[in-house]
Amino acid sequence: MSKPRSPESLLTKLEDMNIGDQIFCKKSNGYISDIANTVCKRFPGRKYTQITVYTHEKPTFTSLKDFSKIICVTRVA
Repeated sequence: MSKPRSPESLLTKLEDMNIGDQIFCKKSNGYISDIANTVCKRFPGRKYTQITVYTHEKPTFTSLKDFSKIICVTRVA
């Protein structure tokens, strides 16, 4: 018997999204695409877009290493 899925899992969050909702996460693009494809197979007609956003977490900017990549997933349909 499998254990219940966490409400904080990306799969649960994508399933619970309404049109226009956004989720920001630090997972890889491929992982997010796989999860989105799984949701789209269960719920035909749903569509998601991904945008890569770079933000810096430190108060001062000294180099490009100060930036971290965040993926923004938006439900469009």
